[in-house]
Amino acid sequence: MLFCINTYQCHLQIVAQAYAWPGKPTPVVCKRCDNCLRHSQDKPELQNAFNEIKEILDIVEMLCANFTKKIRPADVVDIFCHPIKSSKPKILKNSDLATLALTDLVARERASKGRSQKLVLLDKKVNR
Repeated sequence: MLFCINTYQCHLQIVAQAYAWPGKPTPVVCKRCDNCLRHSQDKPELQNAFNEIKEILDIVEMLCANFTKKIRPADVVDIFCHPIKSSKPKILKNSDLATLALTDLVARERASKGRSQKLVLLDKKVNR
């Protein structure tokens, strides 16, 4: 999934991270795949969305704790993009970006299952 939705990370690195042994270094950027070429052409600006990603995780935790019905990604994105009391997101400004961030979190969590690194999407013991 991460391979399909990622438009700027080197495909060689994505595949290597998915199948590498724990502790094995990630290969250097190939500069030949479509994502590398797109990255060099578009020159994307990286922004820190840590606080907004944390808000998305908080919303997921709140929904999981308070509701017994199945929670859809669209529910999380809707609550995040249309807050009642807090300010609107500044980096993940629209539902497409919020959906992409949530999908990326889920894909990374699934990719890390069974490996030495522990990325647990909804671990309430994590200090944030």
